[in-house]
Amino acid sequence: MWWLGVPLWALLLMLPHGTLSFFPNFWSRAMAAAWGSVTHQDLTEDALLNVTLELLRDLPRPRTPLTLHPQSQQDALAEVAQANAAMDFMVPARDDPVLHFDAEQLRSAGAQLFRARTEVLQALGAELYPQARRCLGQLLHSLQDFYSHSNWVELGHRDIHPHLLQPGRELGNIAGADVPTCRSCPGWTCEGNILASVREHGLLTSGYFGTEREKLPGKCSHGGPFDGSRLQEPQGGINKDSSSPIFSPHHQLHGTASALALEASVVFLRELRRDLAHDKRFMRLLDVSPTTGLSFVLDTTGSMGEEIGAARLQAREIISRRLGSIEEPDYYLLVPFHDPGFGPVHKTSDASEFLKILDSISPLAGGDEPEMCLSALQLALLHSPPMSEIFVFTDASAKDAHLRSSVEALIQERRCKVTFLITEDPSRTRVKREVLAPDRFDLYVDLARSSGGQVIFTDNANIRQVAGIIGETTASSVGRRDPTHHFWIDSRVDTVVVTIQGDGGQRRPHPTTGRGKTCVPPPVGRWTVEVSAPGNYSVHVRGEEMVKPRQEWGERHWLQGGGLDSLWEWRMGHWVPLLMGHPSVPRQ
Repeated sequence: MWWLGVPLWALLLMLPHGTLSFFPNFWSRAMAAAWGSVTHQDLTEDALLNVTLELLRDLPRPRTPLTLHPQSQQDALAEVAQANAAMDFMVPARDDPVLHFDAEQLRSAGAQLFRARTEVLQALGAELYPQARRCLGQLLHSLQDFYSHSNWVELGHRDIHPHLLQPGRELGNIAGADVPTCRSCPGWTCEGNILASVREHGLLTSGYFGTEREKLPGKCSHGGPFDGSRLQEPQGGINKDSSSPIFSPHHQLHGTASALALEASVVFLRELRRDLAHDKRFMRLLDVSPTTGLSFVLDTTGSMGEEIGAARLQAREIISRRLGSIEEPDYYLLVPFHDPGFGPVHKTSDASEFLKILDSISPLAGGDEPEMCLSALQLALLHSPPMSEIFVFTDASAKDAHLRSSVEALIQERRCKVTFLITEDPSRTRVKREVLAPDRFDLYVDLARSSGGQVIFTDNANIRQVAGIIGETTASSVGRRDPTHHFWIDSRVDTVVVTIQGDGGQRRPHPTTGRGKTCVPPPVGRWTVEVSAPGNYSVHVRGEEMVKPRQEWGERHWLQGGGLDSLWEWRMGHWVPLLMGHPSVPRQ
């Protein structure tokens, strides 16, 4: 191995200086050749992932499947872990004994932990999630250091400290400034260098590090090659940061200390979730979140009276269904449009206020075709939070089709799902049907498809009924002149619902291998829907399955509950999401 030929001094130069804790991350562990060591990154990621599993397991099954974004979750997790590791690199944090439970600053460190908890809660209350993640990473670092830097483990404790982060509770008996705590230990490994009297009286202590605070007579040092105080009497140290005797005089207790640090981190995160009283904010902290915005883009031209009424009903239904649940949006947004105007943007986090705004919208004069639909949609995308749902109600094609590329780029950048509800009613078409281009709505079809949304065609008589299905998550296929549509059914599916919207005609779903015959449960394989219709229509396919047990694949685990199937793998000491669908998860 390459590091066997590298002098020890060269390895030391590559590692972080200042107060040393559990190794900050994978690279510091690798450079120290301490492969059996658990790092701050490991502890933080393990704790966050395990609490994430608990959170998803506990979620109630939503009416519509939630869409999780593993990359966003991994980015949020990395944000916390990096803030944690930075405590050993950044000045002045790395040299502050209070932030690392060093130099017997145990009471001050405990008080600082509680202040850090308050900062996390304040950031979450203000919905400053990146700031909350940074504060959380710093808090977890200090909490984990308690078990590595103090003598809690040496006192024989195999449970976490019950009073850390508890308001009004004391840490216990802390050795006074004039109480000796250690004897000299000149070797790499120090066993029994903490005085017997310390254990007999159950006194808490921690090691001094370098010159961060003058080492008092008879006191323990942190130890390791970066600690200048280790050569002062009493020599040696008591840190349990790694499994390497070069860096940790109490390396033999590293496993116990890291296990308690992980347990304490998990317990704190559970209590933080409980204190928030609503899983939605905790999900946003971890970026395991459903849609964060609900937006309506509404054509307000004179011919849109029925559509505006349908939009009101649909908004009320979606809001009432999601209010108080994990699916409740953070923001509600409305953008009206007509010709030649569009906007303004109405945005609020109050559902009742949004409904009042929506109720105030009424049809304007006019009835020409086309309208400024893409301008309004672009405005909605710019003001909607990422991963929002956007519903567009119109009966006209786009006058501003030149904005297509800009709108498509915004859809991809902000990862929003756009659904169009398009009314085609011969009794009130703005321009006679025979003079309208048959492909005038193809632009909407393409935008919906690229965003994962739907296009639903209907008429004036059915607009309110059809609006009731636009909140459902389905696979869709939009018909033009191709009468045949295909989809696959696997062995997990119990029920398939096929919805066809648009002009009347004949439709016939069947398995490709057995035309004209349907069964419950549906046969596995490729299915075909044949539609014969005179105009535009759309085909929506929704698969449903009951929650069933999954088998275990070695170190991979299928986790489910609350509507989610997801595959996680244990990698280098922590859980990594491989596949995630709609939500939740018990750890197996």
